[in-house]
Amino acid sequence: MSPRVAQPFCNGQPASIAFLIGPHDTVALPASFQLISTDGQFCYGGGLVPIAPELAARAETLGRSALAGLPGLLGYVGVDLILGEDEDFAIEINPRLTTSYVGVRALLDGNLAELILKIATGSPGAVRRNSSGRVAFSASKNIHRDTTHDHWAASSNPPRAG
Repeated sequence: MSPRVAQPFCNGQPASIAFLIGPHDTVALPASFQLISTDGQFCYGGGLVPIAPELAARAETLGRSALAGLPGLLGYVGVDLILGEDEDFAIEINPRLTTSYVGVRALLDGNLAELILKIATGSPGAVRRNSSGRVAFSASKNIHRDTTHDHWAASSNPPRAG
């Protein structure tokens, strides 16, 4: 039997935030909600980006804190989080592209891959949104852009994956 790890359930809203890390700077990308199944299987269904500013600030603060414990990271690094009512939790650090890349790329102006390389090699770079609205993305990397409104962006209760 393979070793098992038991972890407590962390109640709250699944979210993620990615950072572009270079030798001189760590740049936060827009945070997203994760759509996780509600059937007890914790299956990832995709996400929604951006999230409300106050939740994004919490995600960025916790993400930066988690990354501080792993010096030497470079490039695109994702941090999975739970944004809870009373407490937030860092769940996992992914030192690679994550599915949220697809949604974030659709939301930003310019070439995100180029920006990753610029920051990783020590050149300055800035993250710029190309539109208002939201981007929904699936685990199979399909995207849907809704630029008509930000009605869910201010919500702390986004839809859940079925």
